Amino acid sequence: MKVTGYIVVTVLVVVVFGSMIGLVGFHYPSVIQDEPLRNPQKVLRVEGTNIFMEGGAVIALDQVYASGLCNKLKQSGVQIEVEGARGEPVAIFARQDGWVCGTPWAQPIRIPLIPDRIYKNRRELVAVGVLVGGQPEGAANRSQPVRSGTNRTAVAAGSGRSP
Repeated sequence: MKVTGYIVVTVLVVVVFGSMIGLVGFHYPSVIQDEPLRNPQKVLRVEGTNIFMEGGAVIALDQVYASGLCNKLKQSGVQIEVEGARGEPVAIFARQDGWVCGTPWAQPIRIPLIPDRIYKNRRELVAVGVLVGGQPEGAANRSQPVRSGTNRTAVAAGSGRSP
């Protein structure tokens, strides 16, 4: 009975001391294949500096962003997220694949008890442009009315003022 007690105490001391100095680890990575885009929209095609969206929206990109966009769209599954309103600069986000480095979990003795949730993908700003045609579906500012000549005339007519 004494021998068993000594063995248990010795193992316990080695595990506790080993975890303090990094010899024993209790955490393990739990990689989650996530979708960081809140409202992804499908891109039909990219022609020059224009992006044509599935809902009919057209985004004119700045020349700086147009060159490397195709590779980023492929990583994102040809889906983007647009934030902004028509006629104003819009931010274009895409899902970018990440990778998980195993160094934080590289102990010689690992007892996988506690999962560390790691989100693999990230939402990244890939371009800036101007929305020139249509309104992207589910855009961040969609709840706000799009100002146009028709809207101003209707509002002005109701208030008794002339445009």
